[in-house]
Amino acid sequence: MKTKICPQCKLEKPYSEFYKNRKTKNGLACYCKICSNKNLLKYKDKKPLYSKRTYEKHKEKILKRNKEWTKIQRQTAFEVIANGRKIECVKHDEWHCCGDKTNTNFLSFDHIYGNGFRHRLKIGEGSKNLCLWIIKHPKQARKQIQIICMNAQMIKTRLNREHKCATIEKPKWQGSTW
Repeated sequence: MKTKICPQCKLEKPYSEFYKNRKTKNGLACYCKICSNKNLLKYKDKKPLYSKRTYEKHKEKILKRNKEWTKIQRQTAFEVIANGRKIECVKHDEWHCCGDKTNTNFLSFDHIYGNGFRHRLKIGEGSKNLCLWIIKHPKQARKQIQIICMNAQMIKTRLNREHKCATIEKPKWQGSTW
């Protein structure tokens, strides 16, 4: 049986007493499980107070930075979907749904085949998760997502009755354990 010495408690313990860590040469964490847990509890006790104090102290700066980051991510996701073309509502010429087809404040991401409900269950709710997914998976995103204005979003939802099938149908990727 292979053993290792924990640098904190100075005891020689079998490999099974150490967490796995792929970044180290032997594939094990530096400290044994008991010492690791003690360190984690110590850190957890200090962290909430520090985090809350820091957040309250820099709240405006943090909120401003988060808002800017979200705006940049959204713009980047639009650019990924547009793939070098102009960022605009793809249904404008067909439905004449929007006055300004290029104003990104009124544009949104739409799942072309109406599977947005199932897709959001996979990647997580919120536009932040969708934008990150689009940026990480550009080829898939261009096949599944289109840019349309909010008016076109409503028209498409009503025409295809997407709101009804989204809540009734069981997601196929979930299998039988829903």
